[in-house]
Amino acid sequence: MIEDADNLIEVEERILLSLDSRNATVLNNGYNLSDITFKFIEPFIQPHNALTIKGSVISFSCPNSQYIINSTNNTFYFTLQSSLGPFDHQVILINGNYNASTFITMFINQLNTYASPNYPNQWSMTVNSNTFQYTLINAYYSFTIHPFQSFLGNNVLISRIGDVIGFDNMQTYVSTLTSTNTYSYTFPFPCNFGGLNSFNIRIPNIKTHSLQYLNATNQTIYNSTLITNTNQNIAISIPVNCNPGEVIYFSKIANFEFLIQEEIIDKIDIQLTDDLGNFIQLNNQHWNLTMEFCITRLQHRKTRNFYEIINNPFPQFSYVPKY
Repeated sequence: MIEDADNLIEVEERILLSLDSRNATVLNNGYNLSDITFKFIEPFIQPHNALTIKGSVISFSCPNSQYIINSTNNTFYFTLQSSLGPFDHQVILINGNYNASTFITMFINQLNTYASPNYPNQWSMTVNSNTFQYTLINAYYSFTIHPFQSFLGNNVLISRIGDVIGFDNMQTYVSTLTSTNTYSYTFPFPCNFGGLNSFNIRIPNIKTHSLQYLNATNQTIYNSTLITNTNQNIAISIPVNCNPGEVIYFSKIANFEFLIQEEIIDKIDIQLTDDLGNFIQLNNQHWNLTMEFCITRLQHRKTRNFYEIINNPFPQFSYVPKY
């Protein structure tokens, strides 16, 4: 006999999963804490009578501890046209949180490290208080700012520092002679020390079918840590609504859920990535995430009487979901 579908109703069972990075099983990128695996003692197995299982991120908190200058944007490439010929340089900047003024001190100190011994302290920098544009000055030689690391035989990595100090990372800029033996270049855009705008929480081992759009060209040139998976399995995008050094709080407000089709889940992989797909660098500052799983099942609307049980002890359900 076939069980009457009118005797069945859909019920939802909701389960919370709280994850704290301090309880992670594996730290895949060390103290950055943005690529973490939680292995379950017992695997989660989809119930045989489940119609659907949906997941969502309902809350997240994390210190905004990634430095404004970090390993994804701390290189500056330039060529100096000295009296001994052109010299190509790669300057590594000191990671940290800066404003428009404190950055100048660090930046010029690093540039002067590469100055000719005969001409110390040849670099200087100013910032326009109205337009927030930097002007870079060399007291002796002309210089060219390069986007690529091409002079080192590697045309892959680019200088993302332009996003912070105000130039297009994909363009080459040449200084101009402004006075006797003084060359300068004013960057075309305002500096930006706001840090992260947003980041994505990814769950690589669960197919969420949500994607982050990444320019195909940028994927090959921006950074060696860039994630290039075709299906990126975005669980949620988190806006960064606080200053560096403060705490990011997120609470679910939209009805966004993703369908979980994996029958057995024995771990949860969590990855935190920035707008360009690079791993966030949290500098050993821990985060907490709460997920909700909603299991939809079929349940009898009413208890079957003795006669119904005798005539149909093992009912087969003809219910077909409407979606």
